[in-house]
Amino acid sequence: METTLKINPTADTPKDETFMDILSPHGANIILGEQTAESLVIPLEPSPTTMFGPRGACLVAEDGPLWVCDTGHHRLLGWKHRPETDGQPADWVIGQPDFSHEGQNAKGTPQANTVSVPTGICVCGEGLAVADAWNHRVLIWKNCLKIIIFLRISS
Repeated sequence: METTLKINPTADTPKDETFMDILSPHGANIILGEQTAESLVIPLEPSPTTMFGPRGACLVAEDGPLWVCDTGHHRLLGWKHRPETDGQPADWVIGQPDFSHEGQNAKGTPQANTVSVPTGICVCGEGLAVADAWNHRVLIWKNCLKIIIFLRISS
């Protein structure tokens, strides 16, 4: 099966790059989460490096942070900076008490800090919005960018 990469040829690009240099048909530069085909259908133990059915990601700025909906583990994973190596562990977890736990609503009832099947994530102004599918809601953190700037300065 051949994959076709559709790119707008009228968009601006640096003079020394071609459109095929931007998105390689050979695949991604960095892979986060599981990298071996043998474990693709087996639920993975939650950790800072594993994901189970991620369904949404949002790179806030060119150098990060990066947020991912780890849908099957019912959590959000965050990296302070855009990951630069395969399998780079996440820095933050939202929706679970720590990186090693999983379960809908952290195995409790829905709260403002839990999720059940998060499926989409985006930055909106200074906030972060998450589609929390099985709780039938959208969660919005209003000052997400201010918190991230503070964390960067303090780290």
